[in-house]
Amino acid sequence: MAKQTGGLMFRVRIDGAELVELKRHWQHLPEECSWMQEKVQKHAGKRPLELSEDEFSWVVAILEAVLHTRKGYPLDSPPGTLHPPPLEFVKKDDPRCVACRGLYQRLNKAYERVIKGRRRRGTVEV
Repeated sequence: MAKQTGGLMFRVRIDGAELVELKRHWQHLPEECSWMQEKVQKHAGKRPLELSEDEFSWVVAILEAVLHTRKGYPLDSPPGTLHPPPLEFVKKDDPRCVACRGLYQRLNKAYERVIKGRRRRGTVEV
């Protein structure tokens, strides 16, 4: 995707366990956002992930939805799994849930500060 001009961009450092958990839940994007799925699946965590304002909002929304599932933290199968096992849920203190929650809290704090603060230009390092 070409960089937007004049809009708000986010450069987000995501690697390790946070990146694994983001990729685990990324298939929850709607089909019309398939280009974003590829962008995240290809991300290796070596450089910041560059996201537009809309993309960043999607990331925050997906993580929020996953973390507020009543049954616990869902362990989705990786995208492309031929015969995925039934969806498994783990407790909220599971290390995978803790990593996802940490990522969500960090991104949501930036979202609240920047988006709701009505900043609409430049690049935000998260």
